Amino acid sequence: MPIIAAVTASILLIVQQLLMLGIGIQRRRKRIGVGIGDNDIDMERIVRRHGNLAENGPIYVITLALLELVVGSTIPVAVLACLFLIARALHIIAFSSLGGSHAKGNRKFLLVRMSGVMLTAIVSFLTALYLLIAVIIA
Repeated sequence: MPIIAAVTASILLIVQQLLMLGIGIQRRRKRIGVGIGDNDIDMERIVRRHGNLAENGPIYVITLALLELVVGSTIPVAVLACLFLIARALHIIAFSSLGGSHAKGNRKFLLVRMSGVMLTAIVSFLTALYLLIAVIIA
């Protein structure tokens, strides 16, 4: 049973729903229906924050679950899952401010955002590679 993937999926789904609620609150506050409004960069920021997790989370959880089914609930699988959650948290933190999504020159938020992006890419690549090698060996 892929317990680590299930816990990871649960955490990501809770976060995803919280981000979605943030969009709904923003839409109501600014009276924006579908889309992001007329160049509302704040709305764009929170929609991108939500959408980026929606793009990366599901495929990662599927790959993680397959890996866990092949190799078991091992420490490396747990570490990869934790690193992915950290990576996504960094990205969300960066996109919690216009300084992380739109402002030029805000090095702190840019560093947090780029760290989240790079860690997501590295962990995803390692997870996929680990699964591929495990399947070839099996």
